[in-house]
Amino acid sequence: MEDLEKAKNGDAAAFGRLVETMKVKMYKTSISILKNDDDACDAIQETLISAYKNISSLNSEYFSTWIIRILINKCYDI
Repeated sequence: MEDLEKAKNGDAAAFGRLVETMKVKMYKTSISILKNDDDACDAIQETLISAYKNISSLNSEYFSTWIIRILINKCYDI
């Protein structure tokens, strides 16, 4: 996955492309847990900030699993 490697090396556009492929799944996951649109959007925003800051620590190619796990944890925090 070329975008993943670019994102790990600091390419914000590549990170954006990765997130674009996940946006529907992220919303569905967060709304199913939180049952509130504002809270779901807050959880997604916090997830994206955390994922962007820590993407270099991702040691596998399973970006989608990794970011959804962060999202679930952020939802539970809310």
